[in-house]
Parts: sequence; C-alpha cells; structure tokens
Amino acid sequence: MNKYLYSLVLFATPVLCTAQTGSSVPVKEGKEGIYIFLANQALHPRNTAYFFGGATISRAEGANGKMHEVARFKAAESLEAFRKITGDDAISFIKKLKKISDDAALWKYITTHHKIEEYGLLAMNPLFLEAMGACYIDRESKSLPGNTTLRYKIDFIPNQSATKPGAVEGSIITGVKPAIAKPVIEKMIENDSSIVVSWKSTVAASPDAIYGEIWRKKGNYGRYERVGLTLARKDDRQQSIIYSWHEVTEPNTQYYFYVLPTTLAGLPGPASDTASAISKSFAAIDQSSYMKATDTTHGIYLSWQPPQQVNLFAGLIVERSKINSARFEPLDTLAASATDYLDAHVLPNVLYHYRIRMISIRQNVLTVSAQTSATHKDEHLFMEAPENFRAVPKENGIALSWKKSSWPDVSGYYVYRAGNNNEWELVSNLVKDTVFTDSSVHDARMQYKYTVASVNYNNVNSEFATAAFARLNKTAPPAMPLGVLAAADGGRILLSWKDMRGNDELVSGYNIYRRKISTATQKTDRELNIEALKQNGFTKVNTQPSTEVTYTDVSAGAGLFEYAVTSVDAMANESNAYGSVIVTAAAIGYRAPADVSARKTSKGIEITWGASLQPGITQYQVYRRLSTEKAATLIGSVPVSQLSFIDTRAAAGQLYFYSLKVNAGNATSEASIEKGVRN
Repeated sequence: MNKYLYSLVLFATPVLCTAQTGSSVPVKEGKEGIYIFLANQALHPRNTAYFFGGATISRAEGANGKMHEVARFKAAESLEAFRKITGDDAISFIKKLKKISDDAALWKYITTHHKIEEYGLLAMNPLFLEAMGACYIDRESKSLPGNTTLRYKIDFIPNQSATKPGAVEGSIITGVKPAIAKPVIEKMIENDSSIVVSWKSTVAASPDAIYGEIWRKKGNYGRYERVGLTLARKDDRQQSIIYSWHEVTEPNTQYYFYVLPTTLAGLPGPASDTASAISKSFAAIDQSSYMKATDTTHGIYLSWQPPQQVNLFAGLIVERSKINSARFEPLDTLAASATDYLDAHVLPNVLYHYRIRMISIRQNVLTVSAQTSATHKDEHLFMEAPENFRAVPKENGIALSWKKSSWPDVSGYYVYRAGNNNEWELVSNLVKDTVFTDSSVHDARMQYKYTVASVNYNNVNSEFATAAFARLNKTAPPAMPLGVLAAADGGRILLSWKDMRGNDELVSGYNIYRRKISTATQKTDRELNIEALKQNGFTKVNTQPSTEVTYTDVSAGAGLFEYAVTSVDAMANESNAYGSVIVTAAAIGYRAPADVSARKTSKGIEITWGASLQPGITQYQVYRRLSTEKAATLIGSVPVSQLSFIDTRAAAGQLYFYSLKVNAGNATSEASIEKGVRN
C-alpha cells in the first residue's frame, strides 16, 4: 500500500536514476507556491546509499527569462529543523507508525531510513517531503501574477565520488485551475456499526485528482470536520476515478459525508454531493411476516404481522403472480403499518401467489418479507362470450360497448383491462348495461387493452370477448415528483426528490419553484398547477430543466423559503407540483480574502490575494488608505475570476495600506488584513 501511495505522489524516480540533461521533473502548483518533486529518498549527504546529497534550484520567469539561482536545497539537518517544517503532527505520526517513544530514537530512525515509502501516508504530505529533501517548495512564486510561465533547472549535488549528473528541467504556467470534475455518489452501504460511501468521476475529466479529503458531519446539527484522506483510485477499466471511505460508526446514528478532491500539491477541486447515511443494517431488520391468504366472496383477503421497528420503513409493496416461477407484479403500495389487503381483481380457479416486500426509509426495496398462495373458487360452465366489443377513446376515459348476450341467465358483465404487463385485471363492478366508461385511466401515452365477460346468476363467467385497444384522447402531463425533501447547509439549500423516470419514461427533467414566506404555517399540502404556483408567489429558480434528482440553490439568501418541484417531459409538457417543502436558510458569513500582498511595480502598486472558495461571491473590492487616514476608501472592484489589481493612481513616495473585501450581492465580508507598501 505504501509503495502504491508513493508511486502516485512521487513519480520523479526514473528522472533521478538516469539524470540525463534535458530530462523532465514533475512541477505542480499548490497552496504554498510551486512544488518541485525531486526524489524518492532523502536528499542529504548522510544518505550514502543514494547518488545525490542535495540540489541547486534555478528559475526563469517567462518563456525568455534568464535563469537565476533561487535555492540550494537538501534535507533537514536536525530534528528541530525537521519539526519546524512538518509540525508536531508529522512527528507524532512517525512515532506511532514506527513505535518510537523519544526524540533521539526518532531522529536516529529518520537519518538511517531515507526511503519515502517507509513513512506511509506521509508520502502524500508535501511538507514532509520538503523536510526529507524530496520536494522543493518555491514559495516566492506565490507573489507572481497568474498566467506566468516559470521554468526550473535542477542541478543535483552528487554524494561522495558519484559522477556529477546532468541538469533536469521542468516548467509550469501559474494560475491554471486544476482539471478536476465534481464527484457524484456512486454507492452507499449502511451497517449497524459501519458505513461505506464511494463517489466517482470520469478519468478524462479529472486528470489532476490524486486524493480526496473526507469531511463528515454527525447528526443534523453538527459541524463538518475533516476526518481523513482517500486515494483517487482508477477502476479496472481506467474510465472512472473512485473515492472510497469506510468508517466504523455509532449504531443508529445519522451521518453526512462529502469528498473534496485534491491535486498532488494540495489544490482542491469542487466538493462532491453530500451522502446522507444511517448506521443501520436495513437488510437485517425484522420485517412483516406470517402472511395468510383467505378466499372470500369479494376476492382473496391477505393478512400479515407488522414489523417491530415500523419507523425504519417507508412502506410496503404487495405483489402477485399467477405462476410461482413467473415475474411478480405490484398490486399496491401501502403504509408500512398496514396489516391486510383485499385483492378483488381475481379470476376464478386461478392459483395466485402473493408476497410482500418492505421499503426502507432509504427508499430501498428489501428482499421478500413473507409470501403465500390462494385460489378464488368458482365452477366453470360454458357461456358464450359477448360479441362486437368496441373501445372508443374519450378525453376523460375509454368508452366501451358490446352486443347484449342472448343467453337468458346472464346477470351482467365484468370488464377487464391489461396494461404493459398484459395481465388482465378487473376494472368494473357488475355492469347491467352493455356500455361502460373506464375513467380510472390517466396515462395518455399508454395504449390500453380491454375485454369483457358475461356472468350468470350463479356467478359463473364466460370466456373473454375479443380484445379491443384504445388510448386516451388528450395530452397528459408527466408524473409529478414525489418525496421532495429540503435542507439548508452553509448558505445553500439542498433539494432532492424521487426520480419519476421509473414511473414515466418520457420525463426528461425537473423544474424548481421557490417563494420566500414569513411563517411555516403557509406550507402548501395540495396539488398546484403552474398558474397556481405563480399566483401564490412562486418563481422558477432554474433556467433549464434539471436532469438530476437533486438541486443546490445558492441564490436564495437567508430566510424562510418554500419550494415546489415539477416534472417536464420530452414534449415540453410540465406536471403539477405535489405539495411543497419549507426550509430555513441562515445568512452566509462571508470571509475576507487571505494571502493579501502588495508590491511596487513599473505600472503602479500591484495587489494580489488568494481565491475565495465560498459560493455566491460576485466580486472582490479593493480598499486603500494613507498612513494618516483612519478609514480606508474603495478604489476599485474586480470579478471573482481576477486575483490581482494595479493601483495606477498611487502617488510617488507615499506609504499606502491596502485591504480587500468579498461581495456577494447584498452581503459584504469584513476587511482583510492590511498590507503596507511605499510607492
């Protein structure tokens, strides 16, 4: 595992083994400057098993700039110097990893064990690599403007009598954002004492991703904390990057996880979707059991025992099959607390098999909970089937008609319908007339199949009439989104809902509507069409229908908001919204830019700063004051894509103090730390 980690982090080894003039050395931009990865061992004269004891680093700015020496670099020469670079955490990590108790023994180990791969996860820590002399960090490069070409030359200092190697080179253009795509949740496994979450993105969209920082929040009111690192691992087909996290957890506890992908030099990419997990093994929960079937005059009556932990289930599905080996079809979805069901749509003398499947609160359909079989008894006597059966589409149903039977003991007729599964189901009570309108169908995009049978006074049915087909004569809206949920997190409002494409294959996306309200009692619990939404003050948030079943609203701001979601199909028909959800969003506390610097240039005083990663920021504002002034004055603003500003109006010889603020619409951060410079 350590060697695999190191092969990802330091791939400069082939260069240093040959050290041919013109070879390339890995150069990466990171949080503290430019990182130059030099070796897989400590570069220090005491490392007599290696060829090189240090390196001279030279740099040229621009494509035609002149090389000049910027550092003579080697590993730390004492434990104090080592600790000053890495900090106490790295020292503690090595002691724990190697079971070392005191500092003297630790320094002896470091000075005699030079291979980076022997230090586990520290191989992914650039500061540790710097202390070992394996990575040089050019911190001066942070003050250079973006889009600057930097060229580096490395002259390695040979150990003892080793032949002086040729120079190696590397180059980079500063300010280029990492090529990392936002990871999406791939799978989540919940157990009683552990949770496994994985995210993925494509290899082609994330070439700079090396590892991911895992952030976790416990419960609904906790704070996110960084809990570990995971590798950006490629799958066997080299098509996807997988970030996996396995954590031992407290039983029956809610957790939230997201991964922040990071480059080799520590620059972050976009954060992933948040995974919400409960440390509970839903597959092992006691479900409904002891299912029983009883034949009655009105159909087959089913009953069962409810589950003990009913609060962990969202519902249950009653399924039926005519043949035990055939596919089961759902009859109905009931509340998790339901204990019985009457199947009135049965044919006589047919063996039906029934089973129950529970739906967990994670919306997963679990394995079969209980099953049974039964037959609706009847005697078969010959009776002629109805003739001239017709089906005519109407706007609000299908009108069916047939010729009256000439048999004297016919008491009426039963109408049957088949959907996509081609299995007949009874859709009428006993019909005395020879016409029937099926008004229970609503899907205008489905072609329905109908038949009719005669029944006598002894409740004996005839054969089925020749089937007829019809489709509703109207345009039907797509299926409405169900299960809409909302939560506020760090200035964002996160929405999710059930994917209706499994119910309606023509659904192509979703629209999100929002309104600001004053009290939660205004929540809408009824079905609303688009006009009703607009009349109630809702406005559409997204510009294009979302193809995902989640949406992050960063434009709402602070306050109490109500949301509704509609479906859109491939013909641009929009569904109604089924109710709404209410969520409270707190105001975002915007932070001032960090790493502010100011320097005199030929064009004026140049101010630079580090990029803010907070959502919703629209611009940076630059302030200036003289040493004699107490309050700073706004002298300009730039968009978020720009991280520098040149003050061309600064007077010669004057001492100025500069600071910055971030602006996000109506919100502005506090001012940053001031930086002084004399023009």
